[in-house]
Amino acid sequence: MPILTFLFVTSCGDTPVDGDTDASTSIVDSTDVNNDITFVPEQFNAVGSIQGTVIDKATGESLSDVAVSLLFNPEDAEETSVITDTTGANGTFAFQGVPVNEDADDDSGNSAYSLEINTEGMDNYRDLFRFMAPLKFESTAGDGAANNLVANVTVPLSERAASVKGKLHTWGGTVLSDVKVYLYQWFNPVINGGGSTQTEMLVDSTTTGSDGSFMFKNVEEGARIWFEAVDESDPSEVINYTSGFENTKSASGDASATIDYGVVQVGTQDESGAFYVEEVTPASESDVTTDTMFTYTFNRPVADNEYTRTDLGFGNDTFKDDIRFWDNGSKGKSPGDVEFSVAWSSDRTALTITPTGLEDAHEYRLDVNNAFNNQDFVDQHGNNLTYNGNTTYSNDNEVEFLSFTTNDNNAKPHTPQLAINSEDVANLDFNGGNVELSWDVDESATDVKEYELWKKEGEGSYEHVTTYSRDDAAFNELSKDVYTGDFVIYRGEFNNVPDEAVSMKYKVRAISENLREGDFSNEVTVSDNTLPDITGASYNTATGDNTGEVTVQYAEPMMKSQVENSANYTFYDSGDNEISVNILSIEYDGSNGQTVITIEDQTSLTSGTSEYVEVTGVTDLSGNGMDTADSNSDSSDDDDNDPDSNGNEATY
Repeated sequence: MPILTFLFVTSCGDTPVDGDTDASTSIVDSTDVNNDITFVPEQFNAVGSIQGTVIDKATGESLSDVAVSLLFNPEDAEETSVITDTTGANGTFAFQGVPVNEDADDDSGNSAYSLEINTEGMDNYRDLFRFMAPLKFESTAGDGAANNLVANVTVPLSERAASVKGKLHTWGGTVLSDVKVYLYQWFNPVINGGGSTQTEMLVDSTTTGSDGSFMFKNVEEGARIWFEAVDESDPSEVINYTSGFENTKSASGDASATIDYGVVQVGTQDESGAFYVEEVTPASESDVTTDTMFTYTFNRPVADNEYTRTDLGFGNDTFKDDIRFWDNGSKGKSPGDVEFSVAWSSDRTALTITPTGLEDAHEYRLDVNNAFNNQDFVDQHGNNLTYNGNTTYSNDNEVEFLSFTTNDNNAKPHTPQLAINSEDVANLDFNGGNVELSWDVDESATDVKEYELWKKEGEGSYEHVTTYSRDDAAFNELSKDVYTGDFVIYRGEFNNVPDEAVSMKYKVRAISENLREGDFSNEVTVSDNTLPDITGASYNTATGDNTGEVTVQYAEPMMKSQVENSANYTFYDSGDNEISVNILSIEYDGSNGQTVITIEDQTSLTSGTSEYVEVTGVTDLSGNGMDTADSNSDSSDDDDNDPDSNGNEATY
């Protein structure tokens, strides 16, 4: 059987249990044959009996005509169910047909049972006793009857014949008046003849007098008692004291039956907690209007003292003299002090600082560090401001040093039209180069502070590249040379093999003086536009066998599948007659642009005789075909068909 300890608070003069009960219950007397509750809620799957005896603790005599009420809260029920019985001559009471919930164990609280003992009409006893009865129906039989019902209760009552008194002082000897004192005792009903339960019962409460004294009369004799002293009126000096246990005496043989605690020394504790800033509005780094006021909200009132006065002007050694408010100027130019006023809220939990003369599109700084760290800037308990992990702001930088900008004109700046120098684009090769980007400057909507340049590589995302000052513009146009970077992606073991061509896209946007972002301009695209060519060729017959190797050097990365296709190579003699060769293999090295063509019979070709190789049908990684133009095509050249002057031909 479980033994439980429950807390109940009762006092002399509590309203007794009357005859009113829930409509679903009936009041019965222990002399009746069938004491039952006529309604059983659906969630209860059995019924059982609860019975007991009320006795005098000192004499063991039965107490008759005592009203005993059973209170229980069925699961999901809106009201407490009550059934009342009156003890007979033998002091017994009984309740039949009590709904049982087998899931209502000691911890769930689904259907807790409690008993009220009403002795209002009896001399020398408390008016009301109440305790939680651990009436647990542990299981049910197949026929629905309750098994293992913990239901036999003995209720011992004691007469009131004792007194308890004492005095409260601090450890330093200060008298503690107006302190609330609560007297408690254990109430010990016996369950099923075994160990008793322990119910903590409030006997009475009082307040200490001017000399710190307290006294309780009509306390039960033979009771185990203790008291608590509580005073939370001043959070900085909280009293929360619990005495040790004492046993009250019996009036017989002891005329006084009084427990005198004497002078009890108790300590005080500062429970005011940290004094801190709950909120700063607007927050640091905000963009605000020029009529903004700055408010600091504290978790408790700030002390009203000479230092925190607001009715005095500057120069009177108040906290106003320790506040700095200054203008960093337009875009960081010309710093200067800003005039301001200060005011407390009616409860002194909020400080408002109101600057005057703020200008639009300026940067400002508010510094209250010296003021907030002054020894006299405290709460009503004398605590200085605190910053830690348990307060709203973990460090003073978030509170005492504010930076902000003003933003009255929040119009969106214009959308630039971006252009690119066409000659620069035409000359771009695989390794990129410089291009001139230019765009218009228009401040008809609002003043522009700067322009942001954004770049997108291939299929990637746009990224911010750099920012240009509006002051760099001339004649309402801003031009900048921009290096594109390589138009190829390198891969391979050492990340040195050009593998894929990419293009670059650019766009710009304006940022207003009030830091409002404009829409992005049109995009411009740059890529490799230069036709590839051959920079040279050579023939090697020292292969160790009868083969020969023609090495062709390309000026830039090429499409590997094309340059390794034998159909794209033709060999000619000096008379431009095609030479028949059998190509065994072609290997292209993307890291250096060399292509090695292996010939089956090395005698098929002869080096140093103006023979040459012609390449067709190949492109660079960007898809540009070979440059077939004659670089020496002019009137002074006797041989415009020189292979070494054509981009797709080379002698070996």
